[in-house]
Amino acid sequence: MFYCTLRDLVLYLHKDENGFRRNQIGGDNLHNAIRIHHALATKATDYTKKQYVFRLQTADQAEYLFQTSDSKELQSWIDTINFVCASFSAPPLEAAVGSQKKFQRPLLPCSHTKLNLREQLSDHEERVMRLESMLEEHRRCPPEKGAKSQVVQNYKEKEVYLNYELKRYRTYTYILRTKLSQYLEMGAAMSATMGAGACPPGSLAEVDEGLQPMAAAQQPPGLPTTDLEQPKSSPTSAVNRKCPE
Repeated sequence: MFYCTLRDLVLYLHKDENGFRRNQIGGDNLHNAIRIHHALATKATDYTKKQYVFRLQTADQAEYLFQTSDSKELQSWIDTINFVCASFSAPPLEAAVGSQKKFQRPLLPCSHTKLNLREQLSDHEERVMRLESMLEEHRRCPPEKGAKSQVVQNYKEKEVYLNYELKRYRTYTYILRTKLSQYLEMGAAMSATMGAGACPPGSLAEVDEGLQPMAAAQQPPGLPTTDLEQPKSSPTSAVNRKCPE
């Protein structure tokens, strides 16, 4: 059992509730953390041993399962993690260029993006269109019959990658559109309350100036973390919340 706090792009795992309450970031927590840049949180519908479980897939292709207390908390964690990832993950670097025919995944930087929310959304939308085009082109050129096993394997790996990235960026696009729409409604309501000409804090005017909203404040309710599945790699990541592992 762990208690989790999400801070920026790192999910910290605390050994007990006291560590969570004191917001301790250090010691063992530095080794029990999961970096969530370019990560994706989804409902673990294929996991049937426990209820209200979500899957966290990270940039290093590790997977983690977390159990929440109810369906509302489950959705809250998924939305919060995806919003933080969509808002702060820097654009991926171009894939390495070389003479090898083996498929190479682009590098995913762990640094924060320099784009504001509007620019970030636009970048995600462009990547969705680019990935759709790449996937369509990829499927038009399958390996010939009798092709070497390595060629077939590379083809399959690239298709899996493109499908996953398309799903991830579609999720990012959807969550950012939703949040920006909410900010717009909040800004309009606050402007009406404060009077014309006032620029309410946290409004889209701030976003246009390049300011990021306080994603860490969009925290899901605390949840205990149950160790459902041994992670494929040692954890490293962050948001302020209690969670069972």
